[in-house]
Amino acid sequence: MGIGWAGDRRPDDYFGALEAAAERNSFPVPDRADVNVATIPRGPSLDPARVYYPEENVFLVGDAAGIANRYQGEGICQGIRSAYLLAELIADGNESAYPRKLYELMRSEYRLARLMCGAWVEHEDPELLASVAEALEGLTIDDITRRPAAVMRRVAGRPSTAIELISDAGMLRRFYGAYTDAWEYTSREGS
Repeated sequence: MGIGWAGDRRPDDYFGALEAAAERNSFPVPDRADVNVATIPRGPSLDPARVYYPEENVFLVGDAAGIANRYQGEGICQGIRSAYLLAELIADGNESAYPRKLYELMRSEYRLARLMCGAWVEHEDPELLASVAEALEGLTIDDITRRPAAVMRRVAGRPSTAIELISDAGMLRRFYGAYTDAWEYTSREGS
């Protein structure tokens, strides 16, 4: 189970916050010895070395595997998708393919998340961001997170918006990093 907070709402005492959440939601407060408190991954990660430990026969899914969509903070869906993928691979007797298959499943989503974050981080132009939002109007969250080609087509359909987005050196670095798989586990900047 995971529990999390965003931005400046992070508690000083994670276990105390978990205890309060348990009491508030009427589920048993776990024993402190049974709790591993760690920060929620900021995703995208996809480091194969972090998802499968063959010597211990341990596979990680969701937050434990370090996967979450940094753009919109989605993590539950990635946890479910990674668990289903692992279950299918185990049923097929092909569990050792999990790191590669997980990477293939989520790569395009994380490339897009890296670029979408860049649109916010590298540009502080509300008009440009409004133009991007207008280009994406009508797309579902599923389209935006899982079908990056649809997002790219929409933005490319507004050439002035697309040119303005990629004319920034930071965005060009992000684009290069996204398509050379420089996720945060290999990146010093981690953004």
